[in-house]
Amino acid sequence: MKAFELWWMGYIANCLWMVPLVFVAAWAAVILAQRVGAALVHKVWVTALMMEIFLPALTVPPGGIRSMLFGLWSGGDAPGGTVKFRMTASTVHASHGITLPHWAIASVLAAYLCATLYFAGQLLWRIAKAGEMARSVCGPVSGEVMTSLRRLAPALGLEDGCVLAAESVHIGAPATVGRGLLLLPPGFAERTAEEDLNAALAHECAHIARHDFLKNIFYNTLALPCAFHPLLGVTKTRIAASREMVCDAMAAGTLRGKENYARSLLRLASVLVEQGRGEIHAIGIFDANNLEDRVMNLTQKTITSGRALRLAMLTACVMLGAITVGSALTLRLGVRTDGTEEAANHPSSDPSRVTMPVLIHSEQPEYPRVSPEDRLSGTCLVSLVVDEQGLPQEVHILRSLRPDFDRNAIAAVKGYRFRPATSDGKPIAKDLKIEVRFAYF
Repeated sequence: MKAFELWWMGYIANCLWMVPLVFVAAWAAVILAQRVGAALVHKVWVTALMMEIFLPALTVPPGGIRSMLFGLWSGGDAPGGTVKFRMTASTVHASHGITLPHWAIASVLAAYLCATLYFAGQLLWRIAKAGEMARSVCGPVSGEVMTSLRRLAPALGLEDGCVLAAESVHIGAPATVGRGLLLLPPGFAERTAEEDLNAALAHECAHIARHDFLKNIFYNTLALPCAFHPLLGVTKTRIAASREMVCDAMAAGTLRGKENYARSLLRLASVLVEQGRGEIHAIGIFDANNLEDRVMNLTQKTITSGRALRLAMLTACVMLGAITVGSALTLRLGVRTDGTEEAANHPSSDPSRVTMPVLIHSEQPEYPRVSPEDRLSGTCLVSLVVDEQGLPQEVHILRSLRPDFDRNAIAAVKGYRFRPATSDGKPIAKDLKIEVRFAYF
């Protein structure tokens, strides 16, 4: 089994539990961020999406994570740092691991590949449909629409002429495609009140100013490796919902206040329900299906948040994210293949082949409690014998760092547990040398 295949299997296994962990942490952070505003809520969900995608792919020695978290909470005078180890006789994984037979790993990877190709095909189809919408416009918009756009675009930070507007029979509601194409259903301007028309145009201009169409494609492309997870889809839904609230706030700021804008949203929604929205493959004013939440967000009384409150909420969100990352990396799963099955699949190999010990449990060495001037970083080399039961014996120092560091390294190594080495399938004792590195932050 190739290392690349094992890495992907580990990514899938870690996605299964890391995505829910990040989602719950993001939900808690959103409760804090709601007092600050929709913009921070949207950033929390986007950050959560990035963490759900990339956290399962990261590999960090768990000892280092635990020490960093300990140092974060313990303050300046408490011991801190990272402790890493390397076995010179064989490679040992410090992360928690699971062992699977080759056929199981191959089956999971095949199903994962099929699912990923399916989601990639869906994304490409939606992009193609959006391109088809952009190419099949049925005519220009009215002069009233262009006049409104020339007034609204600069208020949202857009240059004059960067928003192109046209009508399309493929949509039932205003929508944005590409970098600056605003599409309206045929006759939308004529049958919509001026106030409601301005609300729809301002909202779509906000999408263009934020480059939401391109961001949406970018997020969905990045999410393909873990698109199989249901909670990732929920996260993307929350991103879309918070994105609409951000655009609502931007649009309401250019019009006659939030309450008037909310009334326009309700009137537009009633018209679109009667006419039917059709299938939308672009960024539109009602594509997140959260109208009730948006109206409540616009009409509820705004709690003025001072600079100190904003900083406190942001700090709390960052700390929650750091704890989530540390927890995820500390508990990261590793995937290994069954060595006995590998030998069975290769009968021509040496039947007396010796397998090395495999670490299944480790103890975190403690950084000595010393004064700041006595802190140092370095490595000590520990020698041991892993017996037939996988227990460390004859643990001693080969290369010293300092007596207090040596004692802590020996104490930690004595707590290690191994799957013993084997020869011809039978457990044997095996000498090992382990490098224990202390690094103070």
